[in-house]
Amino acid sequence: MQFFFLTFLCKIRMQQQTLNIPVQPLYLRAIAKIISYIFHPLFIPTYIFLWLVIRFPFEFANITPVGLFFRKFTVFWMTAFFPAFSVFLLWRLKFIDSIFLRTQKERIIPYVITMIFYWWMWYLSRNFSDQPFALRFFFPRNFFCYHYRNDAE
Repeated sequence: MQFFFLTFLCKIRMQQQTLNIPVQPLYLRAIAKIISYIFHPLFIPTYIFLWLVIRFPFEFANITPVGLFFRKFTVFWMTAFFPAFSVFLLWRLKFIDSIFLRTQKERIIPYVITMIFYWWMWYLSRNFSDQPFALRFFFPRNFFCYHYRNDAE
């Protein structure tokens, strides 16, 4: 793992030198990477769902704690893990060159896959009998916002 990280840093340094980009200090790049991983767009639906649970606890009062845990887990599983895992599979099967999706052409299939998972989460949530009002429009908005955000690119 350390070898991979060091070679990655060397490649970045070489790219910056060939493009005449000013080299930033290592600690600044590390902080920027950590922030970009924490606020990655794949995690935003999970963060919003957790915020809804904290902000409107009365909406989730009829769901048992175990049920609420599984609902949180399902949101993370369907909106973050499966799309990220599908990108990993695309990379390992050589459908894309880099796991970082550097070109617009490489991003098309992951966008479609992510939209399918967002749609599937909405489709499953329609049949929940204990669906809180705060979530009635949460899942379809994820799908449509993701679609329109990527349509503009």
